[in-house]
Amino acid sequence: MSENRHFNFNFLVSFCHLLTMPAPMSFAANMYLYLFEGTVISITNTTLLWCILSDPRNRRRREFALVAAQAIADMCYAAAFMLIANRRLVLYFEDSLNGTVPATECSYIPALWLHNIATPLLGLLPLTTSFNFLLCSVTPVWYLSAGVTYTVVLLIVPYATAILLLTANALLQINVTTPTSVLCIAANGAANPTAYHIMLFFRIVANLASAITYAFILIYLRKSQGGSLRTLSTQQQKMHRNAKITLGMVTLNSMVLLFIPDVLLVFNPWNITAKYSTPLYSMTLSKTMINFGVYMSRYRELRNIILERCLSCMPAWARQHCNSLLSSVAGYNPEGTSRLNDSRKKSRSSVCPGIRKVNTRNYEKAVNDARLASGRSDGRSGSCESQSERGSHDGDGKRRRSSHSDLFGSRTSYAFNTATVTAHSPTSTMTSIRFIPINLRSFCGSQTKRLASELGYMTLFILK
Repeated sequence: MSENRHFNFNFLVSFCHLLTMPAPMSFAANMYLYLFEGTVISITNTTLLWCILSDPRNRRRREFALVAAQAIADMCYAAAFMLIANRRLVLYFEDSLNGTVPATECSYIPALWLHNIATPLLGLLPLTTSFNFLLCSVTPVWYLSAGVTYTVVLLIVPYATAILLLTANALLQINVTTPTSVLCIAANGAANPTAYHIMLFFRIVANLASAITYAFILIYLRKSQGGSLRTLSTQQQKMHRNAKITLGMVTLNSMVLLFIPDVLLVFNPWNITAKYSTPLYSMTLSKTMINFGVYMSRYRELRNIILERCLSCMPAWARQHCNSLLSSVAGYNPEGTSRLNDSRKKSRSSVCPGIRKVNTRNYEKAVNDARLASGRSDGRSGSCESQSERGSHDGDGKRRRSSHSDLFGSRTSYAFNTATVTAHSPTSTMTSIRFIPINLRSFCGSQTKRLASELGYMTLFILK
């Protein structure tokens, strides 16, 4: 028994030692990891940009403009890592990892340009979002009245700062012949040390400042019990609450997966970068992937666009089945986004959306059969109206016509607002009849108009 325990202990020690040993393909595996994460980030953020820019209503929303700006910065950061990984893989398979090149040669490759412009943006854009939400919480009236100029300034400031730092680094690296590693590591001479440390300083301090700003907003809203937000409508307060939760999730993501790795990489306590530099850089890439999940989970407008595009590519039977399943999900409209619904309401189609096309003869037959069935169920043979009802038809006819004119005078389609009733047939079987109020202007035919004005409802047989 003791020998088995000794054997198991030695096996665990050997296994742990094997995990910590640098494997021959560890460098290539790390580069493949960068390529994989960069590809996922590029796909997800491209999808996010498409969801925002393809819809006019989303383009006009200030918070979505900030999300799009963040997505562009994340894509630049991912593209930089992909290009750097590709360059290093080529050097790895050529067995040239230990070579040196002049610093100028590394400073002007596209990977370093993208990396240098994305480094400060990953901190400045979260700070800009927090500052924008601070103004929204403290002065909501001014925030709602602020025009396009405020949004443009809000987006220009972080990007102008990043471009200024990028330009300064490029000017400082002109004709610098100091040898640096062929891997072109920004922290080891590929970028100007002063400019690069300023970029990192902006990213670290800006992320910390965004977290402090968000904490101040929470304290302000708690102490003032909503403050000026109480003057807003219920819908506006709901949108503000949703934005607050979203910003909190994004800020927490930035602090855990960006701020902490940056601090460890810069100050290098316990020489942590010697073994864990790749996981730390991978954490910064993971931060950009999680942002996509946060925005998609918090904004119904973005989810609906993706679901609608996916459903439009399916066959008709699969699309109908998915609509029936997704219609039970809160917040999902199986007919698409609100923008598409508005366009459908304005259409002058001959048949209301969602109602199958029937000719006038079949329609009249269905109406007469329904009237006959309802008359027989009440004990009247062959007629839907008794003599007393015919005599008093003029008395309540005005009331019926007025209610019908109110119903059909609107241009709104009531295709899916259906009420199901049952009528007894002479054999006591249950026949399902569905009354669907429709728009007279969108249903052609003079006879159909006359029948609809008399009945007020279009009656269709749906056998269950």
